[in-house]
Amino acid sequence: MNYRLGRLEDVEEISKMVDSAKVLMSSQGIEQWDEIYPAKEDFEDDIEKKTLYVVMDDDSNTESRFTESDGAVTETNLAAIYVISTECDDAYEKTHIH
Repeated sequence: MNYRLGRLEDVEEISKMVDSAKVLMSSQGIEQWDEIYPAKEDFEDDIEKKTLYVVMDDDSNTESRFTESDGAVTETNLAAIYVISTECDDAYEKTHIH
């Protein structure tokens, strides 16, 4: 596995992976993400802030597959994304969890 800061050229693959995750989560009754959030602009913003990281599977024999909402299958070496940030919504400002 290779961990690195996300790049703007990663956004299309990231968006496809997250859209696939949204469909899977919704099918399981998990409505944490929707058509509004997260969006491509959120990923671009996180990349500009240097808070978004990608995990690439550097084994060329292993590819992740994402089924898109139109049924198309995307094969990629993108394995995961994550954001490390101290930002939080106002609703969480007064809590002790951030």
